[in-house]
Formats: sequence, C-alpha cells, structure tokens
Amino acid sequence: MSHEPWKADRELSDLGVRGALSEQFPELALQAIEYLGSGWDYDAYLIDHRLVVRFPRREEVARRLDREEAILRFVRSSIGDEARVPEIIVRGQASTHFPYQFFGHAVIPGVEADDPDVPSSAELATDLGVALSRIHSIAPDSARAIGIGLEEERCEARFLETLERIEMAPGVRDLVPEPLEWIESRPSMPREYAGPARFIHNDLCSEHILVDRGSGRLTGIIDWSDAALGDPALDFVGLVFLGGPAFVESALSVYRPSLDEGFRERLLFLARTLSVKWLADAIRRKRGDVESHRVWVLNSFAR
Repeated sequence: MSHEPWKADRELSDLGVRGALSEQFPELALQAIEYLGSGWDYDAYLIDHRLVVRFPRREEVARRLDREEAILRFVRSSIGDEARVPEIIVRGQASTHFPYQFFGHAVIPGVEADDPDVPSSAELATDLGVALSRIHSIAPDSARAIGIGLEEERCEARFLETLERIEMAPGVRDLVPEPLEWIESRPSMPREYAGPARFIHNDLCSEHILVDRGSGRLTGIIDWSDAALGDPALDFVGLVFLGGPAFVESALSVYRPSLDEGFRERLLFLARTLSVKWLADAIRRKRGDVESHRVWVLNSFAR
C-alpha cells in the first residue's frame, strides 16, 4: 500500500466543478462556487451557499457511494433530531469533466467544532453525549443489514503504527517532546475491548462535528463513510482531541449505554496514541493543519 493513501488520483479545479455540475444539473445557478476543503476521501465545494458537493479523491472512494448513501439514510432514520445528518439530493455521473460519480447534500448550518471564532459552550459536550447515546443504541443487526462491518481496533496495533509514522516524520519531537517521551517509554497496553460491538461513527473528530456559530451548540454530524460496528470508545477519541478529558467526562455524564471497566484507560491510550500518529501524518502531508493536530496531542495529554 502507498505510504500516502490520502493523495488524489485525479485533478480537479473550479472549472472542472462548474463543468460537471452545469452539464448534469442545469437547474443550478452556479453563481458561487467555494472550495471548502479536502479530507482523505473527498474534495468538498459549496455551491450557491446551499449545496455541498463532494467529489471522490480516488476511484475506490467513488465505488462506495451507494454504501455511503445507504448509511446516511439509515442514520437519519435512526437518530431522529439529536443531530442533523446529510441528505443526498443530487448524484452526478462520471463525465469528461470529472471521472467518477459524486454527490451533493443540502448545507447543514454550522461550522467545525474547533473554529476559533465559535464561543466555548458547556452544552456542546452534553449535546454530543446525548447524540452518541442515540447513535450507539442503534441495533447492530439493522446496521449489518445494510452492509456495516466490524471494526476491530487493537491498541497494540495502533501503537506500533504510531511508532512507524513517527520514524517517517522526525519533526514530531520538536513539536511535542513530552508526549513523544511517553510513546518511547513503551507504556503498558490497556485491556482490549471485549464488549458488544456497537454502531459507531468511527471518525468523529472536530471537522465532522458542526456547531452553531453563535452559541457553540451541536447542529450536525457529517462524513459517515467509516461507520462501523466496534468499540464505542472510538467515538470519544475525537472528543478528547476537542476538549480534553474534562470535556469527555461532561459528555459521559449524560451518556446512557453502559461503559465497560476498561473504557477510560483504553480511551486515553487510544487518544494519546492516535493524536501523535495523526500529527506525524499532518507533518508529512504538509497541508497546513499541523498546529490543529498539535493541539489534539496536547489535549490528549492534559491532566
């Protein structure tokens, strides 16, 4: 496998976006096309301030669009009003302007949860705790019926992955020396999760949590591509990144599903390990998000 799995296998410009949309959706005015950003799987554009269109970055991502649409429909019908979830309203086909299928959904009001202009909200943690209660209570058999598979997250495997990524990004030591010392001390492994596999978002970081710009309250949860059945602690890792252990405890105060005995130890271990790994990836990718990933590390090691 390539050591740069985030790279796109095609080119895309504003002109290509305009061509792909105007050819297939002439009803769109296309008066405003704004690049929102890129994740591992999609480049996202805001169209006329009301439609978010996501273009797959690689062929294998495009092949999963039917699955993605099924997941979004399933989640929307399962969690009710706890958080808005994207609803796909346009599906584009491959053309001379863009080589793969793509999709668009109505804008969900809000900004990313770590936006520096958003006021701190004590209620955001409890909003997330309530939403995760509903998400993790979705019947696993219903999720399996639409093809949701098992995510086996092993702490030891993640730790060894992190060691490999650090070797590829020597700049990590200069940015977070004390966390790196913890990694190099080879901490003891927590008990692996042995409880029932729950339906999880599986990538619940700040960029996928939308909040109201004025109040800081939760408005939506996006990017469900990695949804799986697995350890519910994985959905709290991003909450550690966002606000540290105290923020997580506020979310857990309203969280209804029962926690296994090793939940907190395993969560902290995963948050520390994954935050350092993703900081190393951010350094290698050179995409301008190194500082935000450094904050994730610092929050994960906060006392």
